[in-house]
Amino acid sequence: MLSCSKACGRELSWNDPSWSISLEFLAYLLFPLLFPVLWRAGRAAKAGLGGLLVLVLGWLAYRTGGYLNQWNGTYAILRCLPEFLAGMLLYSSYQSGIFASVLAADAALAAVVLLLTALLHLGAPDLAIIPLFPLLILAAVRNTGRLSPLLNSPPLVWLGDISYSLYLLHWFVLFVTTEIARRLPGLDFANLSLVPSLALIAVLIAVSLTLATLSFSICRGHRPALAAPTPRYRPPGRGIGSALISGAGEDRHRAPIDREGRAGIGTGAPIGHSAEIIAARQPGTGEHLPRPGRPVAEVGD
Repeated sequence: MLSCSKACGRELSWNDPSWSISLEFLAYLLFPLLFPVLWRAGRAAKAGLGGLLVLVLGWLAYRTGGYLNQWNGTYAILRCLPEFLAGMLLYSSYQSGIFASVLAADAALAAVVLLLTALLHLGAPDLAIIPLFPLLILAAVRNTGRLSPLLNSPPLVWLGDISYSLYLLHWFVLFVTTEIARRLPGLDFANLSLVPSLALIAVLIAVSLTLATLSFSICRGHRPALAAPTPRYRPPGRGIGSALISGAGEDRHRAPIDREGRAGIGTGAPIGHSAEIIAARQPGTGEHLPRPGRPVAEVGD
């Protein structure tokens, strides 16, 4: 939690991911204060905030020579807090449905992926690449075309489930492997031939995925189950019902669903979690959703 204050060292070591956990800790302290204000703000205010965040990142890019991979001290905070706020704006944009019909097409997702790939390949400045990632997320979540089954396929959902565990653990696998190699005379990863290099990569990926899966399963299994909250309804006339999202042993969450009892990706379930939708009645419309307690669908972000 102190790594970004330079109190616990000025370089990364065996616990490389600690720098981002430190920043997340700071961001989560601000989240309950900032989110209600941002959620109630009008479109002009949100657009203004988005422009301000771009200016902050632009200033940071200028100060760092276009290198935004800052992980320590004030620059790291100026890098990640604006991006954290941008994530809040992104969710607000998703809820508002802005450009939903355009982003739902396969062509939109393909265009963003191709542009992002080209910029990465050409070594474009970080400031040109970063804004494409929010657009990539929106295009992927909104997609209703032929790519949608692929994006929601079990392997990718599983990878989403374990993604945070994978991030936290993959560095340990790399660190241990590198330390072992340093103690073996004559072994230099930089000079490995193609076949041994690919074999080493495959082993490292397999070990990292296995450890991440075990970590995710163990941590999820020890999360306390919370009592289901009393359903609360949205104001009538908006065509949105109230739903409870609950997974086995998971916290309960509310999510909006439409009049047909459907819930889309990103409507409230935690990222990477499967959830069972329990639909409720929509008051004031004369219409009925499936009865409470009846499973409607399973969704996974």
